[in-house]
Amino acid sequence: MDSFYYYNPVKIFFGQGKIAAIAKEIPRDARILMTYGGGSLKNNGIYEQVKAALAQHTVLEFGGILANPELEILIDADNGLIGLGVPQDWSTHMIGHELTALYGLDHAVTLAIILPSLLAYKRNIKGVKLLRYADKVWGITQGNEEERIERAILATRDFFESVGISTRLRDYKLDSDSISNYIRNLEKHHLTPLGECQDIHHDSCCSNVSRVSLPIARGSQRCSRWFARRKFSG
Repeated sequence: MDSFYYYNPVKIFFGQGKIAAIAKEIPRDARILMTYGGGSLKNNGIYEQVKAALAQHTVLEFGGILANPELEILIDADNGLIGLGVPQDWSTHMIGHELTALYGLDHAVTLAIILPSLLAYKRNIKGVKLLRYADKVWGITQGNEEERIERAILATRDFFESVGISTRLRDYKLDSDSISNYIRNLEKHHLTPLGECQDIHHDSCCSNVSRVSLPIARGSQRCSRWFARRKFSG
């Protein structure tokens, strides 16, 4: 893990009756933005409790946030905490965002489509991490390294399928044209190359739409040496 400094002066109030205590922790002249999704917050009574606790404060509300909000809504949500000190690979999410924007697929669905094949493309660089993933998540300890990696990737795809999430573009009536469209969008939004080593390029793609078509990952010797030294991949 890389060195980093993080300071997060946040108090968390958890448990019954704690909502009423928040007013004492917030300066009276502070402006508060209250964000929430659908109707459950109001149906379960929490909304009224929060409003009562903050009755002497200026409260702005931003409600109705959807399960798959657009980028403009999400800008305030990600503070980068989970990525501190480690290399980050958000390529699955970046490709998934484009599929959601173009074809309306839920983000969770796009991850199920993309992740298994992207792991297969990156198996050489991510080998150490995939072996650990095979062991700790799936309990796969038998066989040589290549066999364990392959079984872990197949187990990932099988899991998504077992909960009713299809993992092929063809299952959503998307063909080779859809592949070209999301590649153009990635380039348009300056999201190429991708990956923690910036080694996933978009100049060559799989043509077989029975598998999810993904950018070909070019091996990076520098990145491979980093993973071999750290025994970690993002």
